Amino acid sequence: MAPVHADVRVPQQRRARITREVIVEAAAAEFSRRGFGGASVNAILEASGRTKGAMYFHFHSKHDLAVAVVDAAAHRYTAIAEPWRTTPQDPVNALAGLIGELTAAIAEERVLRAELRLGIDPDFPSDTATHASQGWETVAHELAHAAEHAGCFTAPFGPPRFVAAMGSMLAGCGIMADITDDPIALRGRFHEASDAVVVAMTTPDTAARYRSRTPQAASTA
Repeated sequence: MAPVHADVRVPQQRRARITREVIVEAAAAEFSRRGFGGASVNAILEASGRTKGAMYFHFHSKHDLAVAVVDAAAHRYTAIAEPWRTTPQDPVNALAGLIGELTAAIAEERVLRAELRLGIDPDFPSDTATHASQGWETVAHELAHAAEHAGCFTAPFGPPRFVAAMGSMLAGCGIMADITDDPIALRGRFHEASDAVVVAMTTPDTAARYRSRTPQAASTA
């Protein structure tokens, strides 16, 4: 027969995990709005509804909180991107799908917008922030290289410049979302910008196929 305390330990572990997740989500909201330097631990605690003792059980400092937010975003990027690595679709359609899914996620998820804000924040000098996007960028580069081999890019453009341009626009989309407080309209602006990049960097046939996966962008052309 299992010890009595074993039945108590599991719920406690679950509660601790939920508490940690709630605090990270509240921290993401604060960091995305105010950046690292302007973020208030007290505001994070108030938004999370947890005590200071509960927070310091999981995190030793505001910096630890920010690292946890970036780590959560990195896992989310990877979860979004990995299915596109093995999709049976051609690389152009896969790229359109990946970028579209990232755009929607950034518009809707605070943790991703917070990571983008922290990534350019001089008050948060952490290598963690600079590597969070690798989860999706690696897959995007693979898909873009496959598209390049199929003759989809026009000179002098190629995978590095394409992915860098898309990354910059994703970052701008995420950072502006908390300023404009209108993620739906902002998503439309991002589609317009990404459509311009696709048209400029790829062949007409490639652009047409890419745009067929992003009807909002095509309708604004």
